[in-house]
Amino acid sequence: MAYPSDLTDDEWRLVCDLLEPASGRRGRPPAISRRAIANAILYLARTGSPWRYLPSEYPAWGTVWQQFRRWRDAGVWAKLLTRLRQIARLMKGRTVDPSMLMVDAQVARGGRAGPSFHEPGGRGGRTNGAKRTLLLDITGSPVAVRVDSARPQDVRVARELLEAVLDAMPSVRAIVADRGYRGLAAMCARRGIALDIKAPPKGASRVMLGIRGLVRTRLARAISDAAWGDFERQLDYKLAWRSGELIRAPRWLPSTRACSACGEVGPAVPLSEQTFTCSGCGHSADRDTDAAAVLAAWADGRITLDAELEDRRPEVPGDAKRSLRGEPAREVPAGIPGRPGDRTRSPLAGRAEKAAVSELAA
Repeated sequence: MAYPSDLTDDEWRLVCDLLEPASGRRGRPPAISRRAIANAILYLARTGSPWRYLPSEYPAWGTVWQQFRRWRDAGVWAKLLTRLRQIARLMKGRTVDPSMLMVDAQVARGGRAGPSFHEPGGRGGRTNGAKRTLLLDITGSPVAVRVDSARPQDVRVARELLEAVLDAMPSVRAIVADRGYRGLAAMCARRGIALDIKAPPKGASRVMLGIRGLVRTRLARAISDAAWGDFERQLDYKLAWRSGELIRAPRWLPSTRACSACGEVGPAVPLSEQTFTCSGCGHSADRDTDAAAVLAAWADGRITLDAELEDRRPEVPGDAKRSLRGEPAREVPAGIPGRPGDRTRSPLAGRAEKAAVSELAA
């Protein structure tokens, strides 16, 4: 039975000289085909199956594991990776060796803690797992890969990996990385390589969207408030580092009722309607997409919705449903601090409300 991960005849011809035993080799000829072992390794890599769960169509898992270790220790996998990358670059009309490399790392959580390999690390230093550091070329093909415990710092691992690769690649003239790799500047300057650090532009702004009205249960409200509050806090101090500006949209900004093309505000519509259509200019778009465009235009000052915010009266619970049914909204008694249902008002607001309602009833 053949699996989709098995090598085709054309693919096998590209790598068979690296995997097959050398001609003229002494000793007993191999009893198991190297192609079958390679197919078994590809099956495990593609499916993530444990070694002992290898299907019976392949050789015994112990045989496959031993041969995999021999190829790894002999550098066969590195040679195979280099050949395939060079072939992929030639097929895309590029030179054999790259002139630019991209470096990045990722921490994968491990299943258990160990004495060395699964040392805690990563963001916050509390993730037990393995750190994968990759070097990629412009085509996305891997140039080199290194796996360590999560503890080593990203710059140190990347520096050691680059030192081992750059000696064999004199054609590299630039390295692209994010801000976490600014510590590579000294090594790149010593080798005469440009270090291009990619970061968001300074002054980038964000728009906060109130979503408290979208949750109903007390538990959902608590989770939503905690998550969005932490998100807003992180945005605030990170934008302050980059001289950015955090723009907080007012709670009653009619982003779902305004047109992103002309700024006209329409009537309230139920959440079941997913398409927004402007009655003024005829603009039609997905409702969520148009609301996001309205927020961006309002933050940039391209449209103004101040009149809508000034005319917005304190909301009474149930008014949204009454407006959809065509019923008039309830009046709020004058002189009451806060609004009914507002958990941020003073403790005396409830007593004042009851007194005002009793006085009106009398």
